[in-house]
Amino acid sequence: MTVALAPGDLQEFLAVRAALSELQEIEACREHPAGLLRHVHCLDTEIGDEFEFHLDDPEHGWYWQRDLLDWWLANPKTVVLKARQLGVSWLAAGLALWHLLYRPGTRSLVVSFNQMEAQKVIRKVWVQYQSLPEHLRNGAIVVKPARDAEPSDTIEVRHRNGKLSTVLGLPSTPKAGRSETAALVILDEFAFHEYAADTYTAALPTAAKGGRILVISTANGVSNEETGEGNHFHRIWSTADAVGVGKRFYGWQTHPDRDQAFYDREVMAIPDSVRRGREYPSSPREAFRLTQNVYFDEEALSWYEQEATSKPLYRCDFQTVSPRKAKREKRDLGLTRVYQEPKEDGK
Repeated sequence: MTVALAPGDLQEFLAVRAALSELQEIEACREHPAGLLRHVHCLDTEIGDEFEFHLDDPEHGWYWQRDLLDWWLANPKTVVLKARQLGVSWLAAGLALWHLLYRPGTRSLVVSFNQMEAQKVIRKVWVQYQSLPEHLRNGAIVVKPARDAEPSDTIEVRHRNGKLSTVLGLPSTPKAGRSETAALVILDEFAFHEYAADTYTAALPTAAKGGRILVISTANGVSNEETGEGNHFHRIWSTADAVGVGKRFYGWQTHPDRDQAFYDREVMAIPDSVRRGREYPSSPREAFRLTQNVYFDEEALSWYEQEATSKPLYRCDFQTVSPRKAKREKRDLGLTRVYQEPKEDGK
């Protein structure tokens, strides 16, 4: 049976259906950050890319970001070692936006190696906020920044119940975040923080009180396992399993549009091996090894490490015969491993 609706009744029916749809979208946003982020649009002003998240389609090349988001939610302390331009900082900014709009009364801290870099992440939050339809802003009223202004280091909103939620950007200093309480702390490009150890120590109570700490960075050298000196990001990474910190690596291959041809064409064209290792690593070992400051060529060492996988012919030591001559003595525990016999005409 077909029922004809008067024009007024039809408009009312469509309005009710639209309102129900909006309520369902709001509820989906409240339940999980992916419900919110499926509606945002991002514009990376540095490289001019406009993009969206793909957190609902397991077949999509960027769906790994949904897995990363779920992993962040499930673990209070996490460390991510990554290649550049994978959208990890944008995803973290989206999580901060979710706290801002759907967790009234919470504070999120973004700490980067200087004020300008912290502000870049704050702007990522703002870009995503501005792209949302009005009903998904959950009735929150922007307190900071002032009307028609761009945020510098703070975004603050007032919810219907009067509670304030804030996203605050801070530079790395000995006291960064020490007097702040937060539900979410994002330590962005942490390997480059001058006061990394102090900042991380100040953030730890966040996790102890039920919040989350997201340590995100490309590599920048290593730490000394015995003394604890050196790069603190590497120290957190290398001790993560022992102290209950979740860790993940996302290499250059994670980007769905990058293949070996891209690597051979674009990455190998970069003459600086340190920059290649920092921005486009294929493994954690490569990321940290290639960004060390050592005497020997790190790429050569990596090549030898990969090639020297077979069993050596034998081991030996060299005994001095004269100032210009030495002889080999085969020994089971010799310091030198021989994989090929030397060539008579070689150098």
